[in-house]
Amino acid sequence: MFRAAAVACLMLGWGRPLFGQNPPAAPAPLLGIVVPSKVKCVVGVATAPGDLGSVWAAARIGLAAVVRTEQGRKVVMDVDLFERTYDKSGRKLVDSRITPRNGVSARPVAALSPSSFMAMGFAWVEPDGITFYAPDATMLASEEFAANYCMRLRDPAAADSVQGVIGIEFAPPPGQPNHTDIGGVLWLDRATGELVRLDYHYNRMPAEFKAPAAGGRLVFRTLPKGFAIAQQWVMRLPIVDLVERRKGGVDRYSTNREDHAEKVVPFGTVTGFREFGGIVMRADVPGAPSWTP
Repeated sequence: MFRAAAVACLMLGWGRPLFGQNPPAAPAPLLGIVVPSKVKCVVGVATAPGDLGSVWAAARIGLAAVVRTEQGRKVVMDVDLFERTYDKSGRKLVDSRITPRNGVSARPVAALSPSSFMAMGFAWVEPDGITFYAPDATMLASEEFAANYCMRLRDPAAADSVQGVIGIEFAPPPGQPNHTDIGGVLWLDRATGELVRLDYHYNRMPAEFKAPAAGGRLVFRTLPKGFAIAQQWVMRLPIVDLVERRKGGVDRYSTNREDHAEKVVPFGTVTGFREFGGIVMRADVPGAPSWTP
């Protein structure tokens, strides 16, 4: 079985403040940046020169605003949490459930430290199953992420379904074959420099759970008075039927006819996909009118 660590945005936030107590200056527009057709990714984006460094600076400002909002717990939100089941093609909706919630803003996904993700990855195998974790603003804004992931600028393609944006594409650092990690694109609005969306996918998933469509998305929105939230989030994971496939046994064609112990190998068949996530339907910022999407 698998468990998705996507929970209500009502859970307690945590983490060290970013940029101290005072928010940084607003990001400069990114309209003039030209993305080369071929560009190598760079490790250590925080010190990257030129356009990549400029776009990352804008991204980190936006991420810091989301983290401050989650940690401050001053924004009251109405949230629809959902769970959706699709067939094995990933396109036909089989079942959908929505649970309304109300509470103060906090992290929309399970709270783990960036150092834990770097050490253990985004899928933790346990005796009774496997737990998949999703990235969030705290992870993306961390020094660990900036220092270890390889990043480069990217323009959107038609399949990305976004316009007027510039992307920071990231790839995970080299790791062990069983160390599940993430890759993806963080999109920013070229005109305003604000965060738009994170698209991510899982790399090096456990063999029995491999599925190209496994991953997720966070949609960011800027609220009045400098607050910012993950207004939508979703993680998509495969539904897998596990069977045992035996290898080995008596080698009938061996010259010495040796007996070999059988090896039981788990083998997975993807039978569908399940999505977990939420949508903020209303947000109340202190001293400002209610915000709705």
